[in-house]
Amino acid sequence: MAFECARILVVEHGVQPARLLVSGHRAPHLPLLEEAIHHLPDTEFLAKLGERSRTLRALTDPEFRKLLLPMLRADFTASETYAFAEGPLLTCPITALGGERDEDAPLGEVAAWQRHTTGRFEVTAFPGDHFFIDDAWEAVVTTIGERLRSRAETTPC
Repeated sequence: MAFECARILVVEHGVQPARLLVSGHRAPHLPLLEEAIHHLPDTEFLAKLGERSRTLRALTDPEFRKLLLPMLRADFTASETYAFAEGPLLTCPITALGGERDEDAPLGEVAAWQRHTTGRFEVTAFPGDHFFIDDAWEAVVTTIGERLRSRAETTPC
């Protein structure tokens, strides 16, 4: 979604983002490899989600599950129904974050984001799988802060 928002800002409003940060997702031009699950009934959706990755602890609590399920389903619907269309390249830097052992978005597929900018590009890998943010949250926060700060220090007010 952030990628498409950045493209809309450029094409429709002439605004170039300062930086695009993407995390734990293969580049948008790459095809979806997993079976679509967004349309499944809740019980099947949760079972398939549990097969793909470690289950979120919050989903074991009925009240949290009730709150999180619509957000998870919306996230999967957006991802699984997305259709990439070629368009102008971004010129802003892209920072792609990924987990070293992420089977859902291997680092090679995360690195493919480079195709979408003429600006600087970097992949930053963290220990962990698809939920590397849980495993390495301090390093992730530090990295994001450094990337945002580096832009703020070079941009005049």
